Amino acid sequence: ASILLGFFIYISMKLLRGYKKIEQNDVKIFVLFAGLLLIDAVSESLGEPVFNSAPQYVFIFITVGIALSMLKTRKKIPSSSV
Repeated sequence: ASILLGFFIYISMKLLRGYKKIEQNDVKIFVLFAGLLLIDAVSESLGEPVFNSAPQYVFIFITVGIALSMLKTRKKIPSSSV
C-alpha cells in the first residue's frame, strides 16, 4: 500500500510541478484539475474504496493521462496570444 501511495504522490507532484511551466491558460487549468482530482481521490480512498468503483477510477486515470500527455507535449503546443 505504501508503494501505491508513493506512486500517487509522485504523479501528483509531477502534475503540479508541470503546472508552473505551462503558459496556456486552458492547458494550465486542465493540468491543475487533474492534479487536484488525483489528490482528492487518494484522500477519499483513505475513508472509502474510491478506486474500486469502475466509473470513478476510469474518469480519474483518463483525466490524469490526458494531463500527463499535455505536459509531455507542451513544448510542441504553440502558445496562443489572445
